[in-house]
Amino acid sequence: MKRNRMLPVTLVGLLAIIFASCGSDNDSSASQAVALLNVTAEGISTIQINNVCSVFVATTDLTADEIEFLYAIREDEKLAKDVTEAFSTKYPTSNTFHNIVKAEATHIAAIENVLAYYEIEFPALGATGVFSDAARQNQYNQLLAKDTSLVAAYKATAYLEEQSIAAYETVTPNITNANIKIIVSNLMRGSSNHFRAYIRQLTTLGEIYLPTLLSQTTYDEIINSPYGQGNKYGHQGNGMNSNSGKGHRGQGNKGGVNTSGICTGTTNGTAPGTGVGQGGMGKGYRGGR
Repeated sequence: MKRNRMLPVTLVGLLAIIFASCGSDNDSSASQAVALLNVTAEGISTIQINNVCSVFVATTDLTADEIEFLYAIREDEKLAKDVTEAFSTKYPTSNTFHNIVKAEATHIAAIENVLAYYEIEFPALGATGVFSDAARQNQYNQLLAKDTSLVAAYKATAYLEEQSIAAYETVTPNITNANIKIIVSNLMRGSSNHFRAYIRQLTTLGEIYLPTLLSQTTYDEIINSPYGQGNKYGHQGNGMNSNSGKGHRGQGNKGGVNTSGICTGTTNGTAPGTGVGQGGMGKGYRGGR
């Protein structure tokens, strides 16, 4: 993969670990089982970036739909991070906001690791609060406009996590790539944990949250369950830290995606993606753009 990959300035602090994960040929832990999700007692769910590519298996190259899907969920995680960051600034005494901002940054980095593993050229994130996609930009603006109190802020971020859970539940059956499925399952668990964390903050404040996207049964199951820990995965330990085993030695790419989330090329099938179906992969994710 090319060395000139641009990374978002908001994630500069993660620069070293993002590429340590996919760029090292260390296979000394071949028999070690590793977890991708670290969950605190408060439910803050951080993805362990150094473990991401070590648990991946070699697969076919990504399709245009898969590339567009990964880009879309990166933008969704950015939306969650940016909204939470705005509330964290306004309500500095909320450790929940402060800690979840940092956790969301690792979720973004994990998705970028998948793109890097498959040698996909992708654009840097936009500035905080800025989105190329009009729907996400509108949602960001609307959520911040509704922020009239700490309670309103918790409800807004809880809604974002509920939205992610519902979307991941819909799209998961369509995922056939083993490595994408690993990342999505951990992102979904992280969203469920953060959703619980926000609801418990609201409960402490004497407030009730009414789900709008999840059924009452699913909502009750999530809220009444303990924070979900991450599964452990076998460390592949084969020294192949990109899907073609190039190990970030600057030997080219196998596809790309632009700032509009449209796949511009891939070695596996044609581009752009099909964008078929509500909740489908690619541009069809969350109903398309």
